[in-house]
Amino acid sequence: MGATPWTFGSLISELRDRAAAVSPQVSETSDVSSVLLESLRHGDLDIALVHLPTDFPGIAGIPLARYRYSVMVSERTELPGDGPLLLSDLRGQRLLSLPLMMQPTPMATMLGRIRDAGVESIEEIDLRDVIGLRSRIDRTGELMLVSRSDDLPTTRFFDLEHATLRPLADDELDFEVGLAWRERDAVHREAISAIVEAMRPPGGVPPPL
Repeated sequence: MGATPWTFGSLISELRDRAAAVSPQVSETSDVSSVLLESLRHGDLDIALVHLPTDFPGIAGIPLARYRYSVMVSERTELPGDGPLLLSDLRGQRLLSLPLMMQPTPMATMLGRIRDAGVESIEEIDLRDVIGLRSRIDRTGELMLVSRSDDLPTTRFFDLEHATLRPLADDELDFEVGLAWRERDAVHREAISAIVEAMRPPGGVPPPL
């Protein structure tokens, strides 16, 4: 099994437990979604927790959860209103983004929607610069979309407890994490199906986390 570390720790733990329940000798790989999907495609993994959607033929997937976003801002940045923001409220602003290579398909879709809203620019940051990100935003007035949850590693890396955040309206972006697996895996089909059905969200609708 594989799991991206850039998602909810509770989902990683659940996948680990479900996999161990169907096969006591499960090995685990941790990497970004793009690498895990390549490993699935080449048969090096049987199932993985990744950001969706997948774009490889023969790789199936189901969403388990979707992200709620906030906008990290400088204290001096003025954005419209005092309630949840719309993407159109970011028109003319300069945004920072995590590297596209981490999960190219879903991030490209998300960044495309943000560009269509009229932002001035989107700059991908180097992961080595994450520690000083909040100070950079305070200095430059740039913005960054972030998911705040105690279950996410980004809350700690971005020091979100001390950041100035404005919530983004829930229906503005659709970014999901879920399970992906090889559809034609005859050897492990039964075990994979057991994991998928055990983790499938009620009604098949991924909850916001």
